[in-house]
Amino acid sequence: MGAVRKYIPITVLVVIIFVLLSNYILIPNLSFGLPNLFMYMIYGLFVFIPYGYYISTEASQSKCNKVNRNVGILDGFKAYMYAMGSYLLVYFVSFLKSPFSEIFGNNVKGDSIAEIFYISLNLVICVIMIYFRSAEKNCNVDVETIEKNVKKLDIFLDKKYVKKKVPMIKVKD
Repeated sequence: MGAVRKYIPITVLVVIIFVLLSNYILIPNLSFGLPNLFMYMIYGLFVFIPYGYYISTEASQSKCNKVNRNVGILDGFKAYMYAMGSYLLVYFVSFLKSPFSEIFGNNVKGDSIAEIFYISLNLVICVIMIYFRSAEKNCNVDVETIEKNVKKLDIFLDKKYVKKKVPMIKVKD
């Protein structure tokens, strides 16, 4: 759990930057005539897929020096789905947003804080799952290597070592 611990604050920071950047800069200025919901999802593609890919490849690289890019891409899509699923829930289910709206007001600030909270919560869980599953999937040892190591172990265990006689120390009164 120690290695994945460093990715939790990074995940929260990525979500904070993404939500604030998209809600205050990108969507008001670069919406291209599309609804805000779709623009948010499009901008999320460029943040959460690479982030999930990064987590997946770093996990397998740190555990066994192997990288499977296909698993990394799938994990990137998984991170995107978790983030956008959280966003859609906050966007459409008003009672999830209502505590934040009561405290911070029913405006962009309250919505942004609600989005940051729920997306961070779900994405941290997703990052932990990606980290451990990626290491598990990518760090498999092939059968030949296992058999070779088992043979070495059998040879080692079959050896009988002769115990050296150590002279006994006599205790005198």
